[in-house]
Amino acid sequence: VKLESENQEARAITQPLLDTENGFVKDLERFLCQQERVELRKRELLHKRWTERVWTPIQRSVENQVSRCCCYEEAEMFLHYIHYCNSKVQYTVIYYTVNTPASRDPLFLQSREGIKEKRAVLRCQTGVTDHNPIENLRPTNLTHLHQLCQEEWAKIHPTYCGKLVEGFPRKV
Repeated sequence: VKLESENQEARAITQPLLDTENGFVKDLERFLCQQERVELRKRELLHKRWTERVWTPIQRSVENQVSRCCCYEEAEMFLHYIHYCNSKVQYTVIYYTVNTPASRDPLFLQSREGIKEKRAVLRCQTGVTDHNPIENLRPTNLTHLHQLCQEEWAKIHPTYCGKLVEGFPRKV
């Protein structure tokens, strides 16, 4: 009973604060919506003024130049193109896939078969079944690579390195 009365007192104290907060949030949302409408209207008016003062005169001068310098058919074609470019229709890019039929040229097919046979023979002779052996040349383990480098450097005699350095030109 005591707990319920304390809860009611707490609600009575906090309810006016919650009402004030809700009213503030609603007022803020209304203000922000009004600001968005004002900004949109400003942009519309700015666009209208720009269209009247800049775009329309330029458009007229382009149309006049096109109509003066070309014959009637070309002028109509250019004016139609200008109208199309200025329309509000969105240009959608459609990517076409080009399907070319497989070549049925007997010489091409014969040469391709010959290449496949040569590859098969080379694989049998070398014992390499991998199509791309370059990827296998890179060691996956860097410690293994470090060890290989140390072994190779140990095989080279120091006098040989000295002779190489002496053989280089002085000015590089």
